[in-house]
Amino acid sequence: MKSRLLRRSALALAWPLLGLAMAPSFSWAQAWPARPVKMIVPAAPGSAPDVVSRLLADRLGAALGQTVIVENRPGQGGSLAMGALAKSAVDGSVMMLTHMSAVATNPHMYKSVPYDSLKDFEAVGLVGDLPFVLVCNPSMPFSNIEQLVKYAKENPG
Repeated sequence: MKSRLLRRSALALAWPLLGLAMAPSFSWAQAWPARPVKMIVPAAPGSAPDVVSRLLADRLGAALGQTVIVENRPGQGGSLAMGALAKSAVDGSVMMLTHMSAVATNPHMYKSVPYDSLKDFEAVGLVGDLPFVLVCNPSMPFSNIEQLVKYAKENPG
């Protein structure tokens, strides 16, 4: 009986002590983001990606309670902007809205890019899906992809 009472007393004392021991770790945590967030865009001001990023930045800033600044870094198909992101602080204060070619295609198209797509970045989500359409002058002797490929093979250069 006495030992059971002693165990209850020890347990009753342990919970508040555990809470006190953990309190300093909670008090050191800072809310994210603690400063303005920068969103890098690999396109010129006024372009479609720039407009989308500014609309997203306004809504994201309102949701986070922090300013989101859009920084345009056009050039080399997005590789310059990706390089800037790869060199930025790893604290969540810099993000990027980019197209898939900067991530998947550019490392194979250019001799060197200042980033490693697989190691330097973590995808957050898909913002949109923009299909491309191939168009040409109607006077050309092809009207579909197969005819275009045949024409290109028959007329190199």
